[in-house]
Amino acid sequence: MRTLVASADSYSGQERRTRDRIAGIQLRRRQKRLAAEAEERRKAHNGFDIAAALELHLDEITTRRAMIGLLESWLHEARQSDATERNDNYVRALEDAIKVMTTAPDPISAIAVLQRASG
Repeated sequence: MRTLVASADSYSGQERRTRDRIAGIQLRRRQKRLAAEAEERRKAHNGFDIAAALELHLDEITTRRAMIGLLESWLHEARQSDATERNDNYVRALEDAIKVMTTAPDPISAIAVLQRASG
């Protein structure tokens, strides 16, 4: 059984994806699932798929600290919106995602944890 060990080394995008495939990490976007399956999953969880949103930014934001910064900017925007527009469930989902990203060894592991938690 292989275990994923976090390292401080910096990998290029291709090296990171290769390393993660070898370790067995498989993100939803890379699985090329049918859109109908993905849509069904989103309906069951109130429409807040933070993991999918983070995964879309994975190629451009590669460090855990940068991902936390992105989540914090989304949280700040969500809290600044008018009371009529604010969705407390979205704010809670972002806060939970920040906690997961903070404790995870790297962004990919955090996204995988968020994906498992969302169904």
